[in-house]
Amino acid sequence: MEERTDTNTKKFETDHWYAIFSGLLIIPAIVTLFGLLGALIMVIYVNPTQLSGFDLVIYFADVIYLPLLIILYFTWFKRKKIMPKLIIVYFALTIVMNLLYSIFGFGIDVLNLAMSTIWIVYFIRSKRVKETFIN
Repeated sequence: MEERTDTNTKKFETDHWYAIFSGLLIIPAIVTLFGLLGALIMVIYVNPTQLSGFDLVIYFADVIYLPLLIILYFTWFKRKKIMPKLIIVYFALTIVMNLLYSIFGFGIDVLNLAMSTIWIVYFIRSKRVKETFIN
């Protein structure tokens, strides 16, 4: 919900417990949840000694994503000010991985690249984000 304090300024209602997922914040929450599940599956069920080449790069990217996402969710639920910076790092790493896919000849996922860029801009510019993550 949003309330207007005057004609130019919006005041977002961020007191309720679900404010961390309200509005557009639900989309990156779902995207990062799938990223967390994918990283968990990769780290738990894949033996890195059986990987080579770019598959090994993907495995180690998931090894990096896993603690980042755990910390990200902790800061998300605690409404920490650092959370937007962490999620920007996550989406920046996603962009880097997407570009690496292209460099190694696997093609580029334009939608994933565009969405990661949009989320970085959103977390930098959003007033809702600034009002929600205040601790």
